[in-house]
Amino acid sequence: MDRKKIYRAVSGFLLQLMGWGILICTAPLITYLAGGNREESFILLNLLFSGIIPVVVIYFVNYYLLIPLIFFRERRIWFVLSNMALMLVVNFPILYVAFNNQESLPDNYRLGIIMGVIVSFIMDLGALGIAIAIRNYLRTLAIRQQLAEETHRRTEAELMWLKNQLNPHFLFNSLNNISSLVCIDPDQAQDSIGQLSDLLRYAIYESEKKSVELGKEIDFMRDYVSLMSLRCNDRTEVTMQIEIADRKIPVVPLLLVSMIENAFKHGVSASLPSFINIRIMESNGKLTLVCENSDHHKPANDLSGSGIGMLNMKKRLELTYPGRYTWHQVTDGNVFHVEVTINLNDKL
Repeated sequence: MDRKKIYRAVSGFLLQLMGWGILICTAPLITYLAGGNREESFILLNLLFSGIIPVVVIYFVNYYLLIPLIFFRERRIWFVLSNMALMLVVNFPILYVAFNNQESLPDNYRLGIIMGVIVSFIMDLGALGIAIAIRNYLRTLAIRQQLAEETHRRTEAELMWLKNQLNPHFLFNSLNNISSLVCIDPDQAQDSIGQLSDLLRYAIYESEKKSVELGKEIDFMRDYVSLMSLRCNDRTEVTMQIEIADRKIPVVPLLLVSMIENAFKHGVSASLPSFINIRIMESNGKLTLVCENSDHHKPANDLSGSGIGMLNMKKRLELTYPGRYTWHQVTDGNVFHVEVTINLNDKL
């Protein structure tokens, strides 16, 4: 057991002990403050102390032993029997007085002792109920914390898996674009390799961060569009409109680039007129990316929006911005339209 757990256990024990001490001392203290009679206060303190000690013993024995070792292990019969035995042991003095030499005691004494025994067992049951309630509450909190930590670990692992998929996917598409230039324009291919190096540097190092400035992410997407445009012929029109009010607002890195990647993959045809229109807007902490591209009715296994990048993007949105984003996607004739709006005002 580490120091933190020991400190927590000792603190919990002392706090509970203090609570019982306050319960015992409250009535004598009020009596003394009201009447100023020290002797009566001490007599009341002794009575309460002798009467509550068995209750305190039952509470702590159940809290630290019987509940965690028997009750939580679904051994309920043994739990009941153990508590019956414990109550008989701690209440032995009052039981001895109640059932020994009853004939020599006046009737009102015997009645008072019997009532005392009943009250004592009711208090014992109350202490048992309090111990069970507190233990159950703390156990529920511990289980919830454990579930939250496990969920967080799973989320982090899934995000890492998605990021690891994104980088190879991005590299694969970029290298395909550059390879087409090697024979046609070696100088431009060399410049593009340098540009790709800068993009990969951002993709590798910035993706390790929880968030980056929106301005840096926009610059990355602008350079990415420039690199992806290398694969387009004269029959493809690519436009990009950016309206950003706050470049320093934090955003999850490499999230929205999947939409642009999807547009180039599914919206460009080598033989038909094609277009890609990208609009990125940010105002009052709300980021909107609208991407429209031509839809050339590809085979069923290669429809616009069905790429792995878009699926990863949806998963990452749900993991990083749950309840804080909207996704609208539609195909209208030969135009594929997708619009994503994210509320960036809340902290990541």
